[in-house]
Amino acid sequence: MIGENGLLTKAGNAQKETLNSENEEKLQVEVLGSYNKRGKIDTNQLRTNLQHISGITTENDDTITDSTTIELPMIVKIDGNQYLIKEDGKTRAKYGIDEYDLERNPETYYGSYVTNYNSPYDIGIDLEGQAGKWQIFMADEDNIYLISSNYITRKYTGTKNNVGFGYDTTKYTEETATQMNFLSISSEYNANSNTTEIPDILSKLNKPSIYHIWMNTPENQIRNLAGEKAIASILDTNVWKDYNNTIYAQYTIGGPSLEMFCKAYNDSHVGENLEYEVVNGTDRLYGYRMRKGTAGDYSYSVGGLKTNAISEKVDGMFFKSTAKDSRYYIASPSIAGYYHRILFIYSAGSVSREFYQNNTASFRPLVCLKSNIHLVKNEDEETYSLEVD
Repeated sequence: MIGENGLLTKAGNAQKETLNSENEEKLQVEVLGSYNKRGKIDTNQLRTNLQHISGITTENDDTITDSTTIELPMIVKIDGNQYLIKEDGKTRAKYGIDEYDLERNPETYYGSYVTNYNSPYDIGIDLEGQAGKWQIFMADEDNIYLISSNYITRKYTGTKNNVGFGYDTTKYTEETATQMNFLSISSEYNANSNTTEIPDILSKLNKPSIYHIWMNTPENQIRNLAGEKAIASILDTNVWKDYNNTIYAQYTIGGPSLEMFCKAYNDSHVGENLEYEVVNGTDRLYGYRMRKGTAGDYSYSVGGLKTNAISEKVDGMFFKSTAKDSRYYIASPSIAGYYHRILFIYSAGSVSREFYQNNTASFRPLVCLKSNIHLVKNEDEETYSLEVD
């Protein structure tokens, strides 16, 4: 009757969910009444409107008054429960540690291990004494992202029997080798017929972007170039679906893009700034150049990214070094040379590039968690578990 699945517990949970829904509805009404004529939230009007809700307080339990400072995003409390108001006016009930907390305190959470995420292809990730197979890579305004804590072996690259993808179990059976190339992809993979989906995260990040250029080409076609096909295969959510956990994952790709890496790095490295630009050359695909800082020329490679100011937990995740490998591909092309160079992250603390046909780097799949997933700290006070809101 009283256990975790007992009738009284279920009734209590249902009552709480009903209360949350009612409170969120009240909050949404007041927020909707706070937009100005330009379609933006007027924080002064929002401050007035929030006072219409009985018992509402700030995150710190202070009563909201005419002198309360309103900065979005912000957390408010109603009946002791937390609710998040985002910059665009969207609201939701807040549970546990979520993407909002991660973005506010990346140095605390980035690089931490998540212990209860698992998938059919997790066997391809070597623990090597680590606390888990997945680490917190970054967060944006809607989602949390995990990256595999180690390089994956060839046998578990891509989805089994996915026609046209070179690294599946029908062609590569190595249980230990990690470094790979894109030769099979160049000859077999058809990004357009395989209906590559460019993940939502790329549309949220800084523009211009190679992916926006792709999506604005005639009929959204990716050109038949080895480099573009290689990048498309890393971004193809169908290729990497065997790393999905149906409860927690929205999608998986073969690794972060340069935009994602720059955001994660800049979020967690206060005072550092890693920038990129999109370049097009004659007879080349669109690609990237980078620089560290806000001045100076952009370059094909950038180094010096490891800093003493950041804990080994964070830089140890970004710049992974193991006995098997020290480089992993990211889902972005380089503009160096012609159309066939792929960017990768090197454990020494750099972003560099390599020809698509060379066995230079490996993969570290990246999982986008569903928007209703939050974190809970484990008893060891260092690792986390995933929970559904």
